[in-house]
Amino acid sequence: DVTYDQPYHFVQDLLSSVGFVAPDIFVDAEIIEELASRDEDRVYDERLHEIKNVIYQNIYNNLVYIYKSKGTEKAFRNLIRCFGVDDELIRLNLYADNETLKIENNVRYTAYRKHFADFSLTDSHEATVYQYYDATDPDTLSMIPATVNDEQDYLSFTVEAEVIFPKKLERDHPNYRTQDFDEASIFGMHEANAADQTDLAWTAIDAGNFQVYSVIVDDIDQEFNDAKFVLRSDGGFSAGIIELESPVYKDVYDNEKWNFAVRLVPNKPDLVDMVEGSDEESFGNPVDYTLEFYGVSTTLDVIEHEFKVTQNVDNAFGAAAMNAAKRLFIGTHREDFTGDVLMKSDMKISSVRFWTDYLDDDTITEHAKDASSFGRLDPYRNAYHTSDSVSPFNVPQIKTLALHWTLESVSNSDAAGRFVVDDFASGSLDLVASERYDWLGEIIDRQYPGRGDFFPASDSQVVDSEYVFTAKKQLPENLLNSDTVNILERDDDIFTRDSRPIKHFWAIEKSMAQTVSEEMIRMFSAINGFNNLIGEPANRYRMEYKELGKLRQIFFEHVENTPSIEKYVAFYKWLDSSINTMLQQLVPATAHFSEELRTMVESHVLERNKYWTKFPTMEFKQEPPEGNIRGIREMVYNWKLGRARNSVDETMNCLWWAERGERTPDVLETIRQRKVRDI
Repeated sequence: DVTYDQPYHFVQDLLSSVGFVAPDIFVDAEIIEELASRDEDRVYDERLHEIKNVIYQNIYNNLVYIYKSKGTEKAFRNLIRCFGVDDELIRLNLYADNETLKIENNVRYTAYRKHFADFSLTDSHEATVYQYYDATDPDTLSMIPATVNDEQDYLSFTVEAEVIFPKKLERDHPNYRTQDFDEASIFGMHEANAADQTDLAWTAIDAGNFQVYSVIVDDIDQEFNDAKFVLRSDGGFSAGIIELESPVYKDVYDNEKWNFAVRLVPNKPDLVDMVEGSDEESFGNPVDYTLEFYGVSTTLDVIEHEFKVTQNVDNAFGAAAMNAAKRLFIGTHREDFTGDVLMKSDMKISSVRFWTDYLDDDTITEHAKDASSFGRLDPYRNAYHTSDSVSPFNVPQIKTLALHWTLESVSNSDAAGRFVVDDFASGSLDLVASERYDWLGEIIDRQYPGRGDFFPASDSQVVDSEYVFTAKKQLPENLLNSDTVNILERDDDIFTRDSRPIKHFWAIEKSMAQTVSEEMIRMFSAINGFNNLIGEPANRYRMEYKELGKLRQIFFEHVENTPSIEKYVAFYKWLDSSINTMLQQLVPATAHFSEELRTMVESHVLERNKYWTKFPTMEFKQEPPEGNIRGIREMVYNWKLGRARNSVDETMNCLWWAERGERTPDVLETIRQRKVRDI
């Protein structure tokens, strides 16, 4: 049998025949790499000439679309992807001369690849993921610890999750299966036994328990794609059952992505435990809490749907929920996490986060717009500057992220149908021992891994890779923006004597620092937060940007290796000048473009140089003059008896002599002689 998996050997000539200049690639390859398909450290899986032909074949197959989009960002992106790399590595950047840069939320529309725990398959409807510690790692805990001295009174917490509701198969599809449930569990939380890491049973009180689930609603077409969302708590925030429901939304089960947040916040969050009496509302009653259920669905940076429902929570229940030990789960809701099935699941979940702080609606919305982001608007701002229990310690807002589950490290389940979910918000016992954040460090400086359970054994479909359309944030200096439509207030621009023409410069660059910077800005929910970091007036007189340095320290505490520019250049040496020759054929003739693909050696976004302005001071060579200022009593002074006289007789104008008369040696000598004569 003849197979056609391998491309034609003369495919490079096919490109030349259609007018596309395709030079030789991998020109920097060594002889041993060309002949033996290996280097000094590793053996290659494929021969270099076969990889060359695959790249040429990819370009030829996509050449029509590349030509149709010639001169646009799409053409560059599609050509780069033909080499097997993404535009995350080779970037098209836009810079400008003679322009005052305003740091704004510039975004780039792209498809971001994420791993999702897949509960939509029939064999995974009863699977679940719950917190459980790693017995081989002493830094891990199976629950978020309780506080014994009620330190978390009048604080807040936020639990957020990112979910995709997959499109259901049509009834005439050969793999269609009827679904025997209309309510599908998404995520939730229960109180854990704080004394035993291995005990998965819920406590009798179960303070702060809640469950978020979807309810499929019958529609006219009987496609069962419409749904609403419910937050339910059975005795966790009140003596009875609380149910918060969203409106019904159409076509939810049509691959819609939703971001949900469950928040508990005191009704008077500011200074509630710092000012005497502020922890009491009217008539001396303690301050109550508010339970909030928020959800938002976006398409790129456009909000499609949004809802928010709230419920008042008595002080006793709210305080108990804040201070209790907590264990989270996603997927199927089971009794004691591993017992009987209470509610099945049928969606895909990519991440779950637990914050020991309140995240507002805007922050959750920014996370929904940018699927790669998990940060805060002001990451280094103190999260608890109005809380007495934490106020002695400066806790940055980004450090309130105690738990962050992602499925990026999960590839398949083991023979028991289990897998481990890593906690991206990594911590360690060393950080706890440093007592940097006192008692709060026991919560935010620990690791909380998860355990996937009841999945099919040895199955690679427990996770699914999805390309999520996202509006990814751009670096502050990059002017490239996918949304450049501006509505002007007037048509005429005013040009002054100092105005200069703005020149834009396009650059095709490969930069390790830019790759690191894009990881760093994930700590920001919006780029305009940089305005405060580098624009604070106090920074003008500092030698460096202090808060940038602190954020840099927080970032590299989570990085286990040291970036090396030498290794970066050596690893990507295959992307040589040949790709530059191809890209130059797509450049508009009148555009100001870089002449070659540039490998940049530069600082990352949290390492900015600055001019040190010396604080202005006034220095004198002689002693500064001193004087005094009289107050309001000057106006009631008796001028008749208190004015100066030419006479040195103290019996005249006694008030002046007592209050203001100068007793110089000459005057005193004259007075003494007069008194002697009088005697």
